[in-house]
Amino acid sequence: MIRRDYLLRMVEQCVQALARSLGLVQRGQFDQARAEVNQAMQDLAGLDLSGIQGLSESELLAALLRGEPTQILRQKCLLVVALLRQAGEVYAAEGRPEESRQCYLKALNLQLEILLRQTDEVLAAGDLPRPEVESGLAELRAQRPH
Repeated sequence: MIRRDYLLRMVEQCVQALARSLGLVQRGQFDQARAEVNQAMQDLAGLDLSGIQGLSESELLAALLRGEPTQILRQKCLLVVALLRQAGEVYAAEGRPEESRQCYLKALNLQLEILLRQTDEVLAAGDLPRPEVESGLAELRAQRPH
């Protein structure tokens, strides 16, 4: 029960931060939108965007697991993926395609790392999350220089 409450609280806080960031982007307040994502990332992972960008996916997974039960890791990683995608949106709206691409790439790589670590579970369930991966690839393609 405690784990479920903890997980629900993590999800709720992340969703609220994403909604606030989205609203700030729509109003053109990019610095505040990025600060919102940074704070949510700090609360969730103990790292800001620049800290996360400096880590490999394996190092990031290890950092996310620190002090947490392993059952929480997948959900926590998916929240980090959502925050990285939002950061990519903020950078894209700001006209900063390289930073946007880096966020989308880190999000996609983390998502793929999660899938690789859970291949047996995913294949047993017959539920390969292909749309999410394809969405991540589409975001990266959109940031490619023309």
